[in-house]
Amino acid sequence: MRRIVSCVAIIVAIASLTACNNAIAEPKPTPETVRQTMKDAVGETAKEAVGGTNKDPIKETTAESVSAMEKTILFEDFWKTEGDSEDSTLTFVTGLKLILPDSWIGKFVTTTDIGPVNAPTSNTIIICEKSNAEANVSGGLFNLCFLSHQDTTYEIFPMYSLLGVYLQDGKEYALILERPREMNYVEGDQEKQKAYEALSAMVDEVQINTEAMPGFTKREIEDIDWIKYME
Repeated sequence: MRRIVSCVAIIVAIASLTACNNAIAEPKPTPETVRQTMKDAVGETAKEAVGGTNKDPIKETTAESVSAMEKTILFEDFWKTEGDSEDSTLTFVTGLKLILPDSWIGKFVTTTDIGPVNAPTSNTIIICEKSNAEANVSGGLFNLCFLSHQDTTYEIFPMYSLLGVYLQDGKEYALILERPREMNYVEGDQEKQKAYEALSAMVDEVQINTEAMPGFTKREIEDIDWIKYME
């Protein structure tokens, strides 16, 4: 399994928030108004403040701005999980949610790769079958990879899929689903082969949910000019 970046292969690698910086001047707010505005911005009362017929545009914009500022995420942290995820559900700080089959519980592990340390352009999470991974044979079932938009064109394998583009602080990150180009189990070990194949057969049941991911837009590869399929 690998990814081509600037036509160079990367082994074993499988897209968003928009920072809202609209500054709206509020005419000499009192301390009580400021406290209430911030309470609305960070609490559930924000929904009440903007959900009625008499919306306050200042409160509404402030709530959105604070929320976006709070969720600005470093590229290397995209695959950090948030809160208490269920065993078969991984919820990441970007808002992306990965829902795995319940039968995978206890049978998979994850690993991440931020790409070249000196100039990271990719950030990948790899979902692996546990017994093969523990035997130091990848066990990779699929990857999810964020590619950072650079002044270059990425080439990806035809079996990979562009899921969309994640926009944060004005920068684009493509989210790509990478499928393995070969089986990743210990050769000659029937038990590990069966364990891998059992999970591999269910990969299509995995759900990649981007609905709670602000700044993410579903796109086709034809929609962006900095990624293309290998010829």
